[in-house]
Amino acid sequence: MILSPDNLATTTELDTFGLMFRLQADGSYETVEHGDMLVFEHGGFAIVNPCCDESSTEAVDPRHYGFREVAGPQAAFRRELEGSDYLLLTDLESPLTARLSRCDSTGRVLAYCFLADVP
Repeated sequence: MILSPDNLATTTELDTFGLMFRLQADGSYETVEHGDMLVFEHGGFAIVNPCCDESSTEAVDPRHYGFREVAGPQAAFRRELEGSDYLLLTDLESPLTARLSRCDSTGRVLAYCFLADVP
């Protein structure tokens, strides 16, 4: 299956546990195990899931890691990265489709993962 932002709903049918998806030149996404495009540093820790604390045992608000809420039709949180890329948290209301994406300055999704699949 070729993955694109247009068919993300169907990706919930796949076994995506532990996988991240990275944009390819042809516009499709390849699966990447334990990719680093979505990991960010906070207080000396590598953070994979911005809804969990540094020990990955307690739930936290994404604001704890510098995410800010953005206006839109659904709740979303954004965290700026070095350069012009940013991380975007969406669909937090649904545990199965909550998603962390890395986007470029134009909003194009460069990589993403479903938070339910983060080990």
